[in-house]
Amino acid sequence: MWPYVMICGRVTVPAGEETIYDYVGCLYPEGLTDMDNMLFFNRDNIETILFIGYQDKQELDYRSEILDNLGELTIKDGELVDVNEA
Repeated sequence: MWPYVMICGRVTVPAGEETIYDYVGCLYPEGLTDMDNMLFFNRDNIETILFIGYQDKQELDYRSEILDNLGELTIKDGELVDVNEA
């Protein structure tokens, strides 16, 4: 059985890399205890969702206005940018 992973960030790039990941997570229930133990992954790596945490209007707006409209991202000069702006 795989350990549980708790998502603690979205749309992120590990330091020193040029790969954009959908999520960063940490082991549950330990939480983020060490930056070296962060797990970077994409939505297609998720097999099962065990629990969805707190969601309010601000979260739902963020998802619909920002995340759903991100488009294709790339890294330019160490920053995440829209492919059309690169």
